[in-house]
Amino acid sequence: MVCRIAGIVFRIIVLSLPLPQLFAQVTPWPGANLAQLTHARHLTADMLGEAAPAENYFSALGVTFSGVGMSIPRGGTVSTGPYGILTIVNQPLTGGSEAKPLIIHFSRPAYKVAFRPGRDPAGKIELTALNDAGQSLGSVSYSEVGSPSMPGHISGAETTNPAGISTIIISYGDLTEPETIDTLWWVSSSSEAFLVCVPQIAVGRFGSFAVENELQIQNLMRQSNHVTVKILDKDGRPMAVTVDGDSEWSTLELILAARTSSAHVLTGQPGSAGRIGYAWVESEYPVSASVLFRTFDDSRRLVTEVGFHASPSRFSHLVPVERDMNRQLEIGIAVANHGHSDQPVVITLLKPDGFPLAEKLYSFKAGEQRALFLAEAFDGLPSTFKGSLQIASGQGTAAIAIRTIGGIASSSLNMGSLEP
Repeated sequence: MVCRIAGIVFRIIVLSLPLPQLFAQVTPWPGANLAQLTHARHLTADMLGEAAPAENYFSALGVTFSGVGMSIPRGGTVSTGPYGILTIVNQPLTGGSEAKPLIIHFSRPAYKVAFRPGRDPAGKIELTALNDAGQSLGSVSYSEVGSPSMPGHISGAETTNPAGISTIIISYGDLTEPETIDTLWWVSSSSEAFLVCVPQIAVGRFGSFAVENELQIQNLMRQSNHVTVKILDKDGRPMAVTVDGDSEWSTLELILAARTSSAHVLTGQPGSAGRIGYAWVESEYPVSASVLFRTFDDSRRLVTEVGFHASPSRFSHLVPVERDMNRQLEIGIAVANHGHSDQPVVITLLKPDGFPLAEKLYSFKAGEQRALFLAEAFDGLPSTFKGSLQIASGQGTAAIAIRTIGGIASSSLNMGSLEP
């Protein structure tokens, strides 16, 4: 079952009772046609950096592992095996693995999932596929693993159901040895692109100051990564900016080599009026992106430089805020709705005790971005205030918050969320 409370999604799968099977639409995959695996997403040890555990990379790709029963608080462990293989083991803390299957969750449903068993079990392998509601799409059994009828020792399942596979349960039945798989392949039923948002881009002259941005993108994988940057205005239309002092572009196509970074300076035409927008970064594999806001005076002397990280869309954001007009201290926020439909967004100013001081409902059109100071977001604010700001929506937004002194960005604030 799936329930959403205050913008947080909880998935609860009960395995102790028979699962309702609404669709028997699961068949073996890839069968004898192993060439199909060439186009499926997967991870191998030589694709990863050395700094983070392998499970972090799977998680970044939307794949997590678990077991069931109190004896397996962390059922899926990932280690690097020989020949660059990533081995996933369902190893309980105590006892055997019988009746405790390995469970693989996909944040974006897949329609094809396959793996190579790390150990050839003496009995059969059974795969059960579930949709996002925890309903069974069907099961596939393999009883001749390692025989000529199972070329390449590949086991897997695919579905024609449009809901796709959100969870796959791998069981060795009553065997005591843990479920172990080497290399996992999957094909998503939705777009394969990974998205993060830069909620604000600002270029040109604002009053007596000129503003430019430096967009930085880091490829953490040990594999080349195709990255597309789309720069949009506040209405979601392409916004051309000068890139690295050369031509004007609204879309950048980048190929980042393994473990490299790319930095590009975005400016307006000399003397042009200031323009505000935002950017979406789409990539084949997850990337880290950030932006440096630079403010210059008329002598091209650097006045301030502020950095913040890009983020995916989230249902709820919370950030500490402070306003003190005696010090000309004000908070600016930027909120972007990159969804394909309009949505309401609620912005709430909270007192230190958590009770609302002010709340406003905004209607964001598809692709719309807004940049506001607190005084613009709410009427009649006190000149001094400390508390929190919450931004909530039903479809998700990307957002940032910046402290300003005299209207000039001085530092960024951590935009917290329980969502990844």
